[in-house]
Amino acid sequence: MPTFFIGNCYKVRQDHNSNADLKNVGNSLLKDLIQQLKDVENADLWIDENFEKKLSLVDANSVFERPIPDLHSVAEILSHLIEWRKEVLSRLKGNPRGLEMSDAANWRSNE
Repeated sequence: MPTFFIGNCYKVRQDHNSNADLKNVGNSLLKDLIQQLKDVENADLWIDENFEKKLSLVDANSVFERPIPDLHSVAEILSHLIEWRKEVLSRLKGNPRGLEMSDAANWRSNE
């Protein structure tokens, strides 16, 4: 019987026909994904980095600076992350695609 791995630790067997079983796996997976997003924000991760630690090193004077002209600033990267988090949450709620790669909101400029 084939087994499929989803994320790091969930498996669903192909022969499961119970909607309740699949819904429980889906809910567990969703809760795990939400926790992973929260952990990246401010948890004590094995890589010893998270958004909170990184942002504590940035001040109001440097947030809009580009370290190299063709690289994004911290403000642009944060905007990009926020837009895609909103998009993911919207899609998880069953909404159709909203944000596209070519949309202006995908990468807002400092200018």
